[in-house]
Amino acid sequence: AAYKSKWLLVAVRILEGLGEGVTFPAMHAIWSKWAPPLERSKLATMGFTGAYIGTVIAMPVSGLLCDRGFKTPPHSSRWPSVFYVFGILGLAWCIAWFALIHSSPQSHPRISSEERKYIETTIREGKKNEPHNVVTPVRSIMTSPAVWAIIVGHFCNNWGFYTLLTDIPSFLRDVLRYDITKDGFLSAMPYALMAVVVPIFGWIADTLREKRILSTGATRKLVNTPGQLLPAAFLVVTGYTTNKTIAVTCLCFAVGTSGMSVSGFSVNHLDIAPRYAGLLMGITNCAATIPGIVGPYIAGALTPAPPGTPQLQSEWRNVFYLSAEIYAFGGLVFLILSSGAVQWWAEGLVGGKGKSVINTENAEEDLLYEGD
Repeated sequence: AAYKSKWLLVAVRILEGLGEGVTFPAMHAIWSKWAPPLERSKLATMGFTGAYIGTVIAMPVSGLLCDRGFKTPPHSSRWPSVFYVFGILGLAWCIAWFALIHSSPQSHPRISSEERKYIETTIREGKKNEPHNVVTPVRSIMTSPAVWAIIVGHFCNNWGFYTLLTDIPSFLRDVLRYDITKDGFLSAMPYALMAVVVPIFGWIADTLREKRILSTGATRKLVNTPGQLLPAAFLVVTGYTTNKTIAVTCLCFAVGTSGMSVSGFSVNHLDIAPRYAGLLMGITNCAATIPGIVGPYIAGALTPAPPGTPQLQSEWRNVFYLSAEIYAFGGLVFLILSSGAVQWWAEGLVGGKGKSVINTENAEEDLLYEGD
C-alpha cells in the first residue's frame, strides 16, 4: 500500500485501527467469563503485559529487519520485511486463537469438570436464576458515577502516557539535543519497566483482596492513585532538568510507575459490571484514544518552533505541566467516584424498590438491597 498510494496506505491504517480497536474490549469480555473475582487483577494484567513485552521485542527486531531483513522485489528496500514478518506472526496467532480459545468454560471441550465448576461458582455464571436477554442499560451505564470514574481515569492516564512516549522524545531531541530513538535499548526501556510493574501490582492487588486486607474498591484506589500521581511528578521534574540522563530516567520511571494504574481503572470494568465489561472497555477506550488525536496538536501549539529547531524549555514546561495536571485530575476523580462493587444495572434489575448489587468489596457473594 505504501508503494502504490498514500491514500491506500491511509485506508489500510484505518482498517488496521478498526481491527485493533476491539482487542481490549474482547479481552475484557473473555475475562468476564473466565477470571474468578479474586484473580481478575493477575489475569487481566498478564494479558496487558503481553502488549508491553511485544513492544520491547518488536523495537530491536524491527531495526534488525530494516538493516538486514529480506528485500521485496522489485524494490531494493528492506523495511517492508518488518510488516511481512509481523503480519505473518499475527496470522499465526489468529489461527492459534481460534483453535484454542473459547468464549466461556461451558463451551470449552477440554476443560476439566473441577476447573469448570470452580470458575462458574466463583464468577456466578452457574446461577440458574441469572437474567437472560436483558436489554443493555445504556442510560444507566452513561449516568453511573463508577463508569465515569473509569472514563475520566482512562482518558487522563492516556493523555499523560501519550505525552511521555511522544512529547518527551521530542523534548529530548529539540531542547536537550539528544535523540533517544537512535538508542534501541533506551527506547524499549520504558516498556520493559511496564512489563515488570504491571503484573507485580496485579498480584499485589489480588493478594490484598484475597487476604481481605482491603476491599476491592479500596484496592483499586490504592494502586490507581500513585499510578497517576507519580508519573505526573516525573513529568514536572522533566520540565525543569537540563540533564539528558535525568530526563531519560524520569521518562523511564514515569512510564514504569504508570503501570500501577493498570490494576486500578483498567481492571475496574470487571468489578462493577462483569456482564458488560467488554462494552465498558469499548466506551472508556474510545474516550481514551482522544488524547492521542488532540494531544499532539496542543503540544504543537504550546511549542510553536518548527520540529528539529532549537526550542525553549519553558515552552515544553507548559506541555508537561498540562499533562501532569490532567494525570492528577484523573487520579482524583477515580479516587472519589470509583467503586469495587457490581452495580445494580449490571445484574439486569432496573425496576422495583430494591436495586441488586453483588458485594465484591470483600470478595463475598452476598446480595445486597438498597432503597431508592
